[in-house]
Amino acid sequence: GDVRGRLGDERARFAELTPVDRTDRGGAGADGATGGDERRFALGVLDAIFGGSTSSRLFREIREKRGLAYSVGSYTEQYVDGGMVAMYVGTREENVDEACEIIGRELVRLRDDEVTETDQHSLFQSHAPQVEADLYLVPKVIE
Repeated sequence: GDVRGRLGDERARFAELTPVDRTDRGGAGADGATGGDERRFALGVLDAIFGGSTSSRLFREIREKRGLAYSVGSYTEQYVDGGMVAMYVGTREENVDEACEIIGRELVRLRDDEVTETDQHSLFQSHAPQVEADLYLVPKVIE
């Protein structure tokens, strides 16, 4: 299915982060959705597209295309009374600024552009094995 219409304002929320921490190693984070916030599911999809997998935009752009980092990505955490989104890059010191600049551009792109067919295909390819496993295990757990 087409995920574009279901992401709503979460695309803008994810991309308009105010960094609360930027470490010397190239990490940044901000407030995110709580565990009870129904928008956490859309945020999870955006995270997977943005940096949460090896087929994500960050991985493709920073690691595969430019070879700037050995590790790059994003993740979300949800708690009862708070949550966070975070991005990170593991690279040589001389590459941190360029990698963080690309992360910033990709955040703007996530905010301003539609989710592409390539993003949807990459998302499906990276998560299909887990979905298949979940579909197999859920009935077993219920029994």
